[in-house]
Amino acid sequence: MKKNIFKKGLMVLLCIIIPLSVSVYIFLSIGAGEKKYTLYPGRDVWTAAFGDYQESGGKSIVNRFDATREHIIFTYTLKRGFINPYAGFAIGKHEYINLESFDVMRIKIGSAHSHSMRVFLFTKIPGYTIEKNFNTYLHLQKEISVQKECLEYTITLAELYTPEWWYARELSENDPGLTRDFSNVYSVSIQSGINHPVDLTDTVTLEEICFYKNNHTLTVMLIFIWILYTGGILSFFLLKQYKTRSAKKINKVVKTCRDIPSDHNYGKEAEKIITYIGDQYSNRDLTIGKVSRACEIPEIKIRRYIKKYFDVSFPRYLNAIRLAEAKRLLKETGLRISEIAFLVGFNSIPHFNRIFKENEK
Repeated sequence: MKKNIFKKGLMVLLCIIIPLSVSVYIFLSIGAGEKKYTLYPGRDVWTAAFGDYQESGGKSIVNRFDATREHIIFTYTLKRGFINPYAGFAIGKHEYINLESFDVMRIKIGSAHSHSMRVFLFTKIPGYTIEKNFNTYLHLQKEISVQKECLEYTITLAELYTPEWWYARELSENDPGLTRDFSNVYSVSIQSGINHPVDLTDTVTLEEICFYKNNHTLTVMLIFIWILYTGGILSFFLLKQYKTRSAKKINKVVKTCRDIPSDHNYGKEAEKIITYIGDQYSNRDLTIGKVSRACEIPEIKIRRYIKKYFDVSFPRYLNAIRLAEAKRLLKETGLRISEIAFLVGFNSIPHFNRIFKENEK
């Protein structure tokens, strides 16, 4: 009784509770889509414009810098003087930003004349970074193509890299203390592209900077696991149903070979085949060819009749009769298995054992 209750409980768990729980989670994951953190526009945000004019020889100009709750408008003109002229602006919080749980950055930006902009993430280097000194933060950058209208661009945090000039100026690339620590992000910086021409005034408009945690990969994995799990459960029930049907077929074979039902409609040829096999199954040399010659019925007809009335092949039909008789002898006599195997028509003990195991799984 307890065993049956346990089996029923296990079946409920496997077929109802687990699939239902996974389905709910997948539904909620798809609904939730992504985890989002908005840096700009946002509260307690500081902004600052900068350029090579702050360095020796730099002459680039910041013509306009307006930061409102809706957007940032930054107008600049690069000038010859510094080796690689640049200008840009930074956005940050008054405390370090923890982006460890995010993997994607999205920026909505447009530029009147420039075809590309550089996006930087400045992260703190423990024991090295000097507060508010941009150069001492680890520079992680990605150059993106931009257009006149404000469009959304996606950057994977994993594809950000540190430019060679920063290594030459600050730390060695192999410095043991140099790590990409996204739990201590100081700011995001938008700068002019590497090939932006000098003496060309450009206006950049920024509308949004957000960070996302993409849950789609996990959702896809769960769906894949769910498909495999469902396929496994379905295969289990199909196999169980197949075994049940197979057992019914074999029972029909055994009952018929012992006593052909009075209301059967097998026909004279089929009845002749059934009767002959029922009498000769213990003959170890019995083959479909011998049945054909003895009954004077073509082999193809014998196969057709057995398949039609019992839905099994000739070898399985013969083995079913032999195995049923072997089971009877095991229960009712004290004969050894080896003796029984030969008595019912098997040529060897290994062959008998193999057929027995295949049919009793």
